[in-house]
Amino acid sequence: MESEMSEINEMYRKRKIVDHICSTIDPKLHANGDGFFTDEPEKYHSLLKERKPFHYYLKTLLQRRNETSVRRYVEAFVDSLWKEYDDIVDQVTKHIVKGCLAVELFRRFKMKHLRKDDDPVLGDVEALNQIRFDLLRSSPPFESLLLLFDLSKNEADPQDSLIELALHFFECMIGHCNLKPVHISKIHAMRHGNLLDLVCNALCPQILDDGVVSQRNSDPENVEEDLQFINYATELQEAGIKFKKWKGDTILDIKFENGVMKIPALKVSRTTLKVLRHLIEHEARFRCGPSDQRCVTDYVKFLKCLVNSPKDVELLRRNGIIENWLGSDELIFEDLSGLDRTICDMHRQPQMSKSFTYSQVLINVNCHCKHRRSVWMAKLWNNYFNSPWSLISFIAATVLLLLTIIQTVYSVLSYYHPKH
Repeated sequence: MESEMSEINEMYRKRKIVDHICSTIDPKLHANGDGFFTDEPEKYHSLLKERKPFHYYLKTLLQRRNETSVRRYVEAFVDSLWKEYDDIVDQVTKHIVKGCLAVELFRRFKMKHLRKDDDPVLGDVEALNQIRFDLLRSSPPFESLLLLFDLSKNEADPQDSLIELALHFFECMIGHCNLKPVHISKIHAMRHGNLLDLVCNALCPQILDDGVVSQRNSDPENVEEDLQFINYATELQEAGIKFKKWKGDTILDIKFENGVMKIPALKVSRTTLKVLRHLIEHEARFRCGPSDQRCVTDYVKFLKCLVNSPKDVELLRRNGIIENWLGSDELIFEDLSGLDRTICDMHRQPQMSKSFTYSQVLINVNCHCKHRRSVWMAKLWNNYFNSPWSLISFIAATVLLLLTIIQTVYSVLSYYHPKH
């Protein structure tokens, strides 16, 4: 009897909370004048500057679904979050309003047929990037986004997938990065994470599962002894190592094969550097991937190994590995150094540990540099054949030398074996 009364009381409290939240949100969806919506698109941009474009996307979501109230969504969120938060009213309101901003932006960014002329964000690149950063910093839990997305999903549209739409929305913030959809098993493990977890897991699993990390020594205990910093890019070039841009699975997919360092292109801009800093801070707090891997942190540390001066940046830029969107090689060098200092301040671990993502790359590079033949051949080529004219001169001199030798041989033979 007591359990039945408890259930009835809980149902009554939930209903009261649902009514209260709906009475708070629904009037704003139909307001004019001082409300969030007017017939003047210019006002949307002023609201955006105040970071209040949220109700606009909630309203358009309801219009797309032919609904007039948020009650269906509020009821689902109250049931989902009932035992997780004490301030259930504030949390449900925040999850619904900001969650609608996220899922509708994801849809409109890729599904252009859903866009409207009065959209306050998609027509403004600066505003769009600001929203991206806001969502990365403080998005609702991924579990809430999944719930809201499923409630508003268009089953007939195969493109309507939260994971793929969200990753497509954030891809351009990391240059030419191609964020791969995260496997469903990883999604269940990060349901209480946020969008930053999603981006981090999309960057890392390809190299964790199939790439660089799997190429380590079979005995990981030996990695600690052999692991050393590699030389800078200009010094590696002098040792005969070539740098080549290639299209890896993600920007983190760096390989070293047959004396060639293969590195995906990185577009270095203020946006890219800001995202990398967010990911580094995220990994410092929560760590990312199995075995406590910090893939993005290790990626920046590896780049800093290669870059010790603007000349190193210039070398990587000439090989297409770095795309300079900042204006000068000196600025890129300074910003990479700043990211490296951030890592040192967070981890206070200047040396490479055996769990370093690119440990096998470091070992292979150092082994290559220890072979004297490779170094000698590289110095010979760099010092004497560093231009086409040098090579042509060498070939011409070799041909003349061979002709002289042949002429000398014939002269000697004709002396000792004169023709009669």
